[in-house]
Amino acid sequence: MTRISVDVHFGQTPVFFNETLLSPILLEPRRRVGYAEPMQIDIRDIEPGDVPAVLELMRDLADHEGLIAYFLLTEDALAEYCLREPKRFHVLVAVSGAAVVGYATYMFQFSPWAGREYMFLDDLYVAEAARKAGAGSRLMQRVGKVAIERDVDVRWHVETVNQPAQKFYSGLGAELRDRLIAYWTPDAIRAQLESQ
Repeated sequence: MTRISVDVHFGQTPVFFNETLLSPILLEPRRRVGYAEPMQIDIRDIEPGDVPAVLELMRDLADHEGLIAYFLLTEDALAEYCLREPKRFHVLVAVSGAAVVGYATYMFQFSPWAGREYMFLDDLYVAEAARKAGAGSRLMQRVGKVAIERDVDVRWHVETVNQPAQKFYSGLGAELRDRLIAYWTPDAIRAQLESQ
């Protein structure tokens, strides 16, 4: 599966993820002819009661990407990794009423070339029923605020076949770069080492 790398820069480095991300127009749910009234979307950090819903959305994303066989995360592990210190990753949730309708996961990594930290956005996913309601834009707006607070760049990957996501990210001002992502599994590593 081919992915595109997306680099978003803030601070002293070139700005590719421009201030339209923080524009109020992206915060408002979009009205479309033939759609019901826009849903109210709130963005916040994950709470313990959100874990089952977030895990189900993660499972949906893995299934959508044809990677469900690799999805091994449990509720206990998710709670351990994102709610207890030290956190392995952070989770933002998009909530409509009492329902979690989307999430974003991110972590901070270090770039030796830049000599500084950056944010890696691992997943951004919104349930089918909540798409076009502004949840993705609101999640990205919160991601942008966190990045600005930490004065870091944001990077993520998007599947080359996912044209709607590419259009969405380009609309935020993100620079899309053609790049392949290599996955070297432990089985492949063992096979390589044993062959030498």
